[in-house]
Amino acid sequence: MRRGRLVSALVAVVLVVAAYAYGRARAAPTRAATTTAGSAPATVHVTRQSLAEVVTLPATVVAAPQFSVSTEFSGPVTVVARTRTHVAAGSVLFRQRDTVVRSPVDATVLSVRSQGVAVAHLPFMTLSYDGFGLAALITPVDSYRILSSHPFARAEITNGPGPFPCTVLASVTSPVDSSAGVPVICAIPQAVPAYVNIPATLALTTRQVANALVLPTYAVAGTVSNGEVYRVAPDGNARPQAVSLGVTNGGLVQITSGLTDGDTVLTTPPNLSPP
Repeated sequence: MRRGRLVSALVAVVLVVAAYAYGRARAAPTRAATTTAGSAPATVHVTRQSLAEVVTLPATVVAAPQFSVSTEFSGPVTVVARTRTHVAAGSVLFRQRDTVVRSPVDATVLSVRSQGVAVAHLPFMTLSYDGFGLAALITPVDSYRILSSHPFARAEITNGPGPFPCTVLASVTSPVDSSAGVPVICAIPQAVPAYVNIPATLALTTRQVANALVLPTYAVAGTVSNGEVYRVAPDGNARPQAVSLGVTNGGLVQITSGLTDGDTVLTTPPNLSPP
């Protein structure tokens, strides 16, 4: 009786060991295939192409938006367009030194700084556009870069006309929460039908670069000024490489230094975790 039980136990042990070995033998090819597939991370090459930096903003249609015009210098100004007068696009508003300032759109002059003396870059004349405009907010961090570049703008009214070009104007409206952004107005062409309070999308092209070195943004850690990538060396090893960044359209970013045409980088950039 005891001998029979011993034989049964030995048989059970043999079966367990055999099953374990069979399982490891079947699992080994799967694990090896996974390792092989994971040993070749995805890469992308640095290429050249023209690149335009586009900032897209949500906007709202407003009627007769007010905007301001400023001067480049402080000092006396010769005013041509008087208060409560209508001016056509391109009409002279005022002169200062050798500079002639013209109205960017058809508008009505609302006010002129008293005494005809200007302070550089402060609003000197306030006007009201004779039509509809798009009101949007530029984030504070982007305001200097965008507004100082005299951007080219295109817009589209939600479920309405578009895309169409519009003229960027300096808004005189102050937002309740100044941290929300810097207000900007874009004058809708008068031939485009519009209605107040309809949502829209405003796209501002701030800078354009021809024949730029570019990478997809997903391959670069960082978006402004400086960044880092994993550059693949000739020996196949990937090492962190600091890069300087230029314009971006959201999908591509310009590489101004750190890489050359044809360099290979990993599609997964370095993270911010300590090594």
